[in-house]
Amino acid sequence: MRIYENKDELKNEINKSLLNEVYTNKATTEYRETKLANLRVIIRKPYCEIDTENVATLQFLDLIKEVVDISEVDGEELTNRLII
Repeated sequence: MRIYENKDELKNEINKSLLNEVYTNKATTEYRETKLANLRVIIRKPYCEIDTENVATLQFLDLIKEVVDISEVDGEELTNRLII
């Protein structure tokens, strides 16, 4: 999961990866699933408003969360998470 400041950054990232989760200030609900091209995308409302001052901190905290989540699995599931 990454945090994007605008839709152009999001479009660029989608072209680079198999992005599946987005936090945006414009989300109207806590959680919504949609399809973009052939990708399933989860749109989430952020815990706090994302701005230029806190975007790096929020990205770092998200990275820590991902590391904790990945450290709790092993075997084939771990391999699949690391590859994607």
